[in-house]
Amino acid sequence: MADWIAMHMNLMTSAASKGLSVVNFLHIVLGTKIMQSFSRGVRRLSGNRIPMWNPFMSKGDSAIRQNNTMSSSNPSKVVYFPSCINRSMGVSRDHNDELQLSDKMVKLLNKGGYEVIYPDNLNNLCCGRHSQAKVI
Repeated sequence: MADWIAMHMNLMTSAASKGLSVVNFLHIVLGTKIMQSFSRGVRRLSGNRIPMWNPFMSKGDSAIRQNNTMSSSNPSKVVYFPSCINRSMGVSRDHNDELQLSDKMVKLLNKGGYEVIYPDNLNNLCCGRHSQAKVI
């Protein structure tokens, strides 16, 4: 199962992100009390296999915009490989004014004078699995 997940990371991170977005939308529509009751019921029906929802869960993350066109003017480059969890989860509802972690990291690296480069085919890579990531 782990190998299948690792071979389908784009599908898994996209599904996790969309799932979190749907749950966030339901929270907005239903409200916290109804969402908590609904979540308890779903968890009970699943035999406690589905995690309990809480109002601090993050929204789904937006896709990372890869731009690997290197400029020759900046000799300081860094390869950034955000983990699948950071590619799936955005900020929580109570931190809407915050940047998602992957965007914040890029801003920090740029502020430090680094040009950020992502591995080729990033969304299909799993950081917990040995794979060859080709960097342009």
